[in-house]
Amino acid sequence: MGADSQMIFCGDDSGHQTDVKNGLNGLSYLKALVHKYNIDDTADVTFTRDDIVRSDLTREFVIAFEEEALTSTPIVPLSEINNQFKKGR
Repeated sequence: MGADSQMIFCGDDSGHQTDVKNGLNGLSYLKALVHKYNIDDTADVTFTRDDIVRSDLTREFVIAFEEEALTSTPIVPLSEINNQFKKGR
């Protein structure tokens, strides 16, 4: 990288991804490396639903997905969603 350059990695490590195997996605792995090896000049920014600026509809879907992931009575069990995703690959 050149002088005054920035490298930005972005992703979703919220745990809602069904395609992540062994529970560790690339973003979580990168954050763990930074922490383990004390890599200087790094920052970690975590956004919440309050940071959504695209549209109210986008915000409503994000809230619905987050709430559904936390409920004890989901519309479809997470295990079934995972199985459906694996069949499609």
